[in-house]
Amino acid sequence: MDVKDELNFYPLQVHSYYDFFESAMTPEEYAKGLMANGYSGGSLTDFLSFKGIAKYSNEFSKYNLNFVSGIEINLVEKEEFFTLLLYVQNEEGYRFILSLINSGKKVFNISDFNNITGVAAIIKSDNSNFFDKWSNSFSHFIASLASLFKMFYIGVEIYSEGEKEIAAEIRKNAKMHSIQTIAIPEIKYLSKSYFRRYCLLQAIKHKKLVDDYLNLPQCFFMLSKKALTKIYTEEEIQATSILASSCSFNIFSSRGDIYHFFKTNEESDNFLKEKVLTKLKEKKLSEEYYSRALYELDIISKMGFSDYFLIVEDYVKYAKTHDIPVGPGRGSGAGSIVAYAIGITDIDPLKYNLLFERFLNPERISMPDFDVDFCYEKRDKVIEYVCQKYGYDHVSQIITFGTMSAKMVIRDVARVLDVPYAEADKLAKMIPNEIHITIKKAMEQNRELRELYEQNPDITKLLNIAMALEGMPRQASTHACGIVITKDPVDTYVPLYVREGNISTQYIMTTLEELGLLKMDFLGLRTLTVIKDTIDLVKQNRNIDVEFDKD
Repeated sequence: MDVKDELNFYPLQVHSYYDFFESAMTPEEYAKGLMANGYSGGSLTDFLSFKGIAKYSNEFSKYNLNFVSGIEINLVEKEEFFTLLLYVQNEEGYRFILSLINSGKKVFNISDFNNITGVAAIIKSDNSNFFDKWSNSFSHFIASLASLFKMFYIGVEIYSEGEKEIAAEIRKNAKMHSIQTIAIPEIKYLSKSYFRRYCLLQAIKHKKLVDDYLNLPQCFFMLSKKALTKIYTEEEIQATSILASSCSFNIFSSRGDIYHFFKTNEESDNFLKEKVLTKLKEKKLSEEYYSRALYELDIISKMGFSDYFLIVEDYVKYAKTHDIPVGPGRGSGAGSIVAYAIGITDIDPLKYNLLFERFLNPERISMPDFDVDFCYEKRDKVIEYVCQKYGYDHVSQIITFGTMSAKMVIRDVARVLDVPYAEADKLAKMIPNEIHITIKKAMEQNRELRELYEQNPDITKLLNIAMALEGMPRQASTHACGIVITKDPVDTYVPLYVREGNISTQYIMTTLEELGLLKMDFLGLRTLTVIKDTIDLVKQNRNIDVEFDKD
C-alpha cells in the first residue's frame, strides 16, 4: 500500500457558510468532499463563532465522519498580531471557548489563557517573518504560549512554490523551539471548479462585479492525499489526525437543564399537582377532569417538565393581571387539562375532544412547546417581566438566519454579472410570492420563466448560478418570538451573538431544543390588540362590558 494511502488527513482550517459569504461550500458538499478524498472527518474554524457546528456536526454524522469544533481568534503580543486556531477536546474545552466567544473581545492576549484545559491550539505562521520579529523575546513568547496547551502546533500553509522556502524556514525554527509543525491548508470551497462560486459570493458581499475577483489565487480548496504529500511532510499530515483524535467532544452530549422553580423536581411536581387540583375544584368540574389531570401530571412528572408548566403559567398569569391580552390557546398545548386548569389556556380539551398526547408523549421524547399569543403592543412587557424574574443573564433571544431566497439571489447574481436591472427585475418578478418558493419550483409553475431558461443561454447561466447559491445563509437576525430560559447563565451553555446591541444565541431554535434547553414562544398577535381596543371603545361609548372569550 502506498504511504499516502495510509496517511489520514483532517482539514483543520475550514470556513462554514455561516461565516457569511466566506465559504462557497454547503455542509453536504463538505461531507461528501471528505468522503470522496478518503478522509475520516474535518473541522470548522469560523472567526469567534460556533454558528455552524450543530448543522455541520449533524451532516457529518450522516456519513459517519468525525467532526472537530474549532474557532479562529486574534492574539496580540507587543503590538504584533497572530492568528490562533483553537479546537474543543472535551466539555471543559467547550466551556472555555464559550467564555472566549462570549467575552465580547475581538483580540486576546496570552493572559486570557491561564488555567486552560481541554483545548488544542495551532498558531498560524502565515507570513514570511514569523520567526524574525523579536529574536529572544519571540522565543520566550512562543515557549510561554506552547506551555499553556497540552497539544500545541505551528501551522504551515503552502499555496505556491515561493511559500515552500518560507515553510522550510518555519520548520527549521519550529524544530529549534521543539514544537511540531502541522499542515493547515485553508479551505473555502470544495474544488477549483467551485472557485467562481466563491468569487460570486465575494462580489455580492462587497457589492462589486464578479470580474473584480476572478484574478484571486485559486488555492483555498480541498486537496487530495496525493497533492498533500507533495507539499507537506508526512509528520505534518499525520499531526492533523493526532489532533483530531484528541477531540472527542460532541455538542449534543452537552445537555442543558430547564430552569427550576424549586430545588428538586419532586417539589415542582407536588406544587404543580396541588395547583391543578385546587383550580379544578374551583371550576367545579367532574371526576373525568380529575382523572385526566392525574394522568397528564404523571406524564409531565416522568418527563421532567413540571417546571416548564409552572414557568409558562407564571408569565401568562402576569400578563392577565397586568391588562395584557392573552390568546385562549392554540396548537397541541390546547389539548392539556393541566394547562386549562392553571390558566395557560382557556379551551376545555374534554369539551372539544382534544388529545394531550399530541402535546406530550412519553414514547416520543421532545421538548413541550406552548404557543402563547400576547397583545402585539404589550408583548415586550411580558418578556421584560421574565428577564427580571429569572435574571437577564438567564434569558436570551434566539438567532435566525436569513438565506438567499429565490427572488433575492436572482437580483444579487444579476448585479454582480452586470446584467441590466430591467432584465433582472423581470426575472425576479416571475417568481411566485409563495413562502419557501425555489427557482426550480418557480420554473415548474411559470411557463414563461421555464422557456426563458431553456432557450436563452444568458438566462440559463444566470439561473444556474442563482440556484447554486440559493438557500445559503446571508445574514443573522433575531427570531421574532423565541426566547430561551436557562438554569445557569445562558453564556455557560451556548455561544452568544451581538448585533446592533441586541444579544441572541448563536444556535437556532431547533439546536437549542436538541440541547435540552427551554425555548419559549412569545407571539405578538395584532388581532388581540384590535380586540382589546374594540372592547375599550365599546365600554367607553356604550358602557357595555364585553368578554369575548366567554361562552
